[in-house]
Amino acid sequence: MGKRAKMIKRPSFELVLQELLEMQSRKGKDYGRDSDPLANLVDAETFGIPAWIGTMIRANDKMSRIKTFVRRGELANESVEDSLIDLAVYTIHALRLYREVNSKVDPKKRSRPKREP
Repeated sequence: MGKRAKMIKRPSFELVLQELLEMQSRKGKDYGRDSDPLANLVDAETFGIPAWIGTMIRANDKMSRIKTFVRRGELANESVEDSLIDLAVYTIHALRLYREVNSKVDPKKRSRPKREP
């Protein structure tokens, strides 16, 4: 190979994670409660569905939206990037809730995000 491969510039993994944190912080203010930032996700339990599974159902809704984008090439109400970010965040929350159930963590001791000054 005489020519060097062209370097492709991609956002760093850490940069994408930071974006996920920022999106979660903004959206979380509209859904959670001060006492439990995951309250809206845990509410699935009122329907007899474990919280982590209810969260994955929400993630599946995002997958459906992404599949629509793949088929149509556009979305009417939210960007595909927002859907991908939401999917990642829901999956992380599902993992947290799954671990909570399987490690017997007291929900009252669930870690809360740090508030910006």
